[in-house]
Amino acid sequence: MKTFLFIYIFTFFFNNLYSQVVALQESKPSQEVGDFLTFVEDKTNKLTIDEISKSEFQKEFQINKQKVFNVGISSSTFWLKIRVQNTSPQVRDWLIYSSYTFLDEVVLYKKNNQNVWIGETTGIKHSFTQRSIKHRYIAFSLTFQDTTPQTVYLKIRSETPIQFPLYIERGSYFAEPSRTLELFYGVFIGITGLMFLGSIFFFVYFKDKEYLYYSIFLTGAITFYLSLSGHFFQYIWRDNGQTGKVFLGFSMGLWVIGAGLFTKNFLQTFRYFPLASKIMNIYAILGVWVCCSVFFLSYPFFALQIIILGNLGNLGITIIGIVCWLRGNPFARYFAIAWIFYVTGTILLALSITGLLPRTFITAHLGEISCVFEVIMFALALSYKNRIKHEKVRQDRLKSQQKVIELQKDNNVRLEKQVAERTRILQQKQEEIEIQNEELKQQQEELESSRNQLSEQNKIIEQQNLYLKQYNENLEVLVAQRTQQLTDANLELVNQNMQLEQFAFITAHNLRSPVAQLLGLTHLFNTVDITDPLNKEILKHILTATNSMHQTLQDLSEILDVRKGKEQNLEYLSFQIIAKEVIKDYFDKVSDMQISLDFEQVDSIYFVKAYLKSIFYNFISNAVKYKHPKRKPIIEIYTRNYPQEVCLTFKDNGMGIDLKKYMHKLFGLYQRFHLEKEGKGMGLYLCKTQVEALGGRIQVQSEVDIGTQFDIYFKKIK
Repeated sequence: MKTFLFIYIFTFFFNNLYSQVVALQESKPSQEVGDFLTFVEDKTNKLTIDEISKSEFQKEFQINKQKVFNVGISSSTFWLKIRVQNTSPQVRDWLIYSSYTFLDEVVLYKKNNQNVWIGETTGIKHSFTQRSIKHRYIAFSLTFQDTTPQTVYLKIRSETPIQFPLYIERGSYFAEPSRTLELFYGVFIGITGLMFLGSIFFFVYFKDKEYLYYSIFLTGAITFYLSLSGHFFQYIWRDNGQTGKVFLGFSMGLWVIGAGLFTKNFLQTFRYFPLASKIMNIYAILGVWVCCSVFFLSYPFFALQIIILGNLGNLGITIIGIVCWLRGNPFARYFAIAWIFYVTGTILLALSITGLLPRTFITAHLGEISCVFEVIMFALALSYKNRIKHEKVRQDRLKSQQKVIELQKDNNVRLEKQVAERTRILQQKQEEIEIQNEELKQQQEELESSRNQLSEQNKIIEQQNLYLKQYNENLEVLVAQRTQQLTDANLELVNQNMQLEQFAFITAHNLRSPVAQLLGLTHLFNTVDITDPLNKEILKHILTATNSMHQTLQDLSEILDVRKGKEQNLEYLSFQIIAKEVIKDYFDKVSDMQISLDFEQVDSIYFVKAYLKSIFYNFISNAVKYKHPKRKPIIEIYTRNYPQEVCLTFKDNGMGIDLKKYMHKLFGLYQRFHLEKEGKGMGLYLCKTQVEALGGRIQVQSEVDIGTQFDIYFKKIK
């Protein structure tokens, strides 16, 4: 009960901690509330309002860290939560709305007087005539019974890019900005429409294709922004919003076609930037593809396509305009400025959407503003180009006539003067050249001689430098080799001294006990009366002590033989064959163990056969002997290949070793750590001695009740 109460209190606290309340006041008729949102992503698209509103589900909501909730193109359903408190009870006409209209479906959930969740649905997927608030914005009314904070949920699912600038305003205040905004769009349509009619007129009058392409571009721009802003959905296809999605894509295709062809012809790219002509042809073809693909591609993929194509097109056309401007195209200046302003406007619009810029009337409609500016600049550029073209034709005609007259008058006089002057200059130049040739010839001979001397000296210097470099390199290598040899010899001597000290200590320790026993027993032996019954018992103990001494001497003899391992016969051995021989000879009758062998990386080693069999026997024997009493022993034996070494691993799931306690004794002679198990404590010492005798090493990893892993590293013999 206490646990349940703690979970409930924690969930309630967590929910309220991250759910800030929007306080509605009469003095603030409009608020942007994106900062107050929390959200959760439903990737299954199956969650209901009853599941979402449960207290235990509230911890799944995340804080919206942007001014505008923006997730781009997504197939998921998004649930937004916001807590609202009406602190001015006398004001009841509050609306919650989003100025981004191009979403398939948005559902608002709020509780009625019976404390039951009710939903109100809108979006371009549903008929405009069914909206409770007849506005192109996605808008819902909010009702408050008192000043108690209320929780409102918004469910959003759309094939179009999801962005949701959210506001709460008074109903009376909502109407005023709407009139201002409609006036703005009226100006936008008036300017762009006037430019469209003008371009059509000039195309018919001048027969210039630039005006036709410009009118196509304007058609795409006008219809695109009116579709995106929701005007077409509100006034034309009120009962079929899906048509608006198709028309938006078709508008984007017209925009791409018109932009590509207009850029190519207006900037005369065939003259100033030939590669751009091919690029713009491809771009126009892609525009045709956009117009067609809107009818059969899935809309998320189509939307991603036009976003990429539009951004790349804006960037590419801007670069082309700047390049043509720098290469001397006088008309590219207006074009580049117009497109730079348009691209800057789209970038600032994106920053406003993501919350990096304050969202105001201007920043929210930078797309339309920059489009109007671009259209006006293009119109000025076309006018300037047409005026310059006609002025140039007139000036060229006048200049041609004047030049013909002047040439006819001065031609003969100028030619005579030029012939005389050039003749004199040529004679003078010829004399100067002859003098210079003599001087150059003499200088060339001197330079040739100096060059030969320098070449010989450079060769001598290069030979000396090469000799010094080789000498230094050989000396460094020799010093390094000698240093390494001395280091290795010193380490080997230290190791041998430590081993000799340990061996001497073990020899004295293990022989002292049986010798002392023999001495004591011989003193007790009754030499006077051989038939004494006690003598028989003493002889049994003498035999036991003698066998113990003999076994100790055999162990020490075996260790001495291993220390001379370098003199043993080395041969190439198969890990697979040795492992199977040892298992068959010693462990074939052990039925309750599982051994896995994996020698795929390395299967052979250059080693002493007796040593390798001893290593396999001792490590498998230890794994079986010290198996865990509560589980079947599993032994994994495998190899790994390294550049300078081969690693053989024995891994078991046995009792394990407390390395913190016994690591310093682990490989010692006659060391045992599980006294309840039989053994002499010689196996690990012998294996370590055999491996190190041939330059190898052993590492161990172990955890009590988990298991042990021994890694044996053999040096590769070159």
